[in-house]
Amino acid sequence: MKNTIIKGMSVLACLAFIACGQNEKKKEEFAPKEKYCGVELTGFEVLDLKNVMKNQVPVSAADEALNQKLVNHIDTLTGGAQQIGMRIFYKDKDKVSMYVQGPDDAAVTEKVCCYLLGSELDGQLPKQRNVLYYTEKSDNIVAGIKSK
Repeated sequence: MKNTIIKGMSVLACLAFIACGQNEKKKEEFAPKEKYCGVELTGFEVLDLKNVMKNQVPVSAADEALNQKLVNHIDTLTGGAQQIGMRIFYKDKDKVSMYVQGPDDAAVTEKVCCYLLGSELDGQLPKQRNVLYYTEKSDNIVAGIKSK
């Protein structure tokens, strides 16, 4: 009887240990993944941003000028060899969200996203940033990234 209880407790301990390990794997699987100098957006965050973009919140003339500045810097960054378009579709004092359309090239995507997430532009960009990067065809999202 005593051996049966000890074996039963050992089996329970093993099962608990295995379950904890699987739980850790799930946590790692769903943990935010760092990519392109930021963190990948979740599917729900991308959908939320697409809804904001659909509603076309008007941006100010200052934000349009800022957008043009960013486009010019990106052209310089890529040597003008890549056709990259972008627009700020949401901006307030805490957060900015940007839509970028460019080539399906990982190196270019990384350059552009890292620039947009890391650039200060004389404090004109808020710390919290979202970037939706689409291919030139505009139907395939290549990256949905937010600042760390």
